[in-house]
Amino acid sequence: MPAKIALLRANGLAAKPLVAMVSPPTITMNATANANSSVVPGNYDSKYTATDPLFTYVGGVVATQASSGPPGAFWAKGAGSNYGTGNGYQGTSSVYFQTSDADVDISFVAQLGTQCAYRISIDVLDGNGFKATALQPRTDIQALADFSGHRVKIANGSVAPRRYRIEFENFLFFAGVDVAGTITKYDPGGPKILVIGDSHVAGTGATSNLLGMAHRLKEALGVHNVLAQGQGGTGYLTTNIAGTETMRARIPNEITPRNPDLIIGLPGYNDQSPTPAALQAEVTAFLNALATALPGVPYIQVGPPRRGVSGAFTPTQARADAIKAAVQADSRYGRLVFFVDSWAADWEHGTGRVGATTGDGNADTWVGTDNVHRTDTGHNGWQMQMGPAIRSALGIPEAPAISIPATNLKAVYSTTRLSTWTGSCIRCSARPIAHRWISASPGISLTRRRRIALRLGPP
Repeated sequence: MPAKIALLRANGLAAKPLVAMVSPPTITMNATANANSSVVPGNYDSKYTATDPLFTYVGGVVATQASSGPPGAFWAKGAGSNYGTGNGYQGTSSVYFQTSDADVDISFVAQLGTQCAYRISIDVLDGNGFKATALQPRTDIQALADFSGHRVKIANGSVAPRRYRIEFENFLFFAGVDVAGTITKYDPGGPKILVIGDSHVAGTGATSNLLGMAHRLKEALGVHNVLAQGQGGTGYLTTNIAGTETMRARIPNEITPRNPDLIIGLPGYNDQSPTPAALQAEVTAFLNALATALPGVPYIQVGPPRRGVSGAFTPTQARADAIKAAVQADSRYGRLVFFVDSWAADWEHGTGRVGATTGDGNADTWVGTDNVHRTDTGHNGWQMQMGPAIRSALGIPEAPAISIPATNLKAVYSTTRLSTWTGSCIRCSARPIAHRWISASPGISLTRRRRIALRLGPP
């Protein structure tokens, strides 16, 4: 068995949906730009700046740079912040650390006033891992001045050891931390997973990149270190934006330097101009180049989204089949190269979109008003489908199925946050009813967490 496959199977990649804290701390964003710390009085630069080795950056490649403005000597930002050779488009990054202090002051620098959302999660060391102070990313920094420093105070109310994860978007730079006491290093470890593709990977269409399908794979696969590298308008042979690159060109510039344990690719949506034969040949060339550059790293091609129209084209079955044929013809297929057929599994179905619903499928809520990108609901649906499909491809079994007595059943359906369903109680009505859902509970597997129909009658 290839070593990387053994590593991933040993980890299990079990889903761990993010949940909110029942009693979160008080979080306050100082609306006064470039203010001194409220935790360390008179401190202007952060006590622990972004370059401090006590910080662990995962879920993104982070580059630090000298600050041209307060409140720190350095900023940390995604290395792939802009298009260009080797940059890609990295929509999110995360930083981890630990401290017992009751009050923690986080320093940020905001660029452009856009894409400045962040989310704070805390592990209180009770065995349940990280929980979010709020599931929806905070956007209170978004409208403030360009390149201004802002402090976010976390007031826990008591002294106790806690681990922190700060997730932040592309144009919000992490500048450091102030505490009255000390911080210590915390590294969550685990395999490094690189997700590469187009704007769907970058998180376009979601209200925050932190809610994008690639970033949220950390929930679907229960890992921390997920790198979302998306270049909008690209594919195996297509580049629609100046400075972007084809998949093969991204191997030396974006893939190899990241040294991942697993690569998940979602290109193909934009490859509608090349003929199917040319596309199949290029996918073959990409796989051969990848095998040379990273011979032991598994690659999973996920069939790209098929719903929606971009300009004059609609993704076609012929081109999806060409990608599939190239992957399945690879000599490493089934051992280090895999294909997840989202089209055959009908992950997305229906002809509607937000603003033009048709009532014939989940596309009504998954596909955005532009008829190209996915909504928060769509990104969430994709990460939930990808999790079990990726585990299946790697030979990782799902949690054993359980039987739920009809007397304890309650029909559940959600179009907004399916991943928060816990399966606590399912109740029967007096007449037969049919319900559909996707189970994302980490301890429950209903037909490998695929969409199923369940018909219930009176007991």
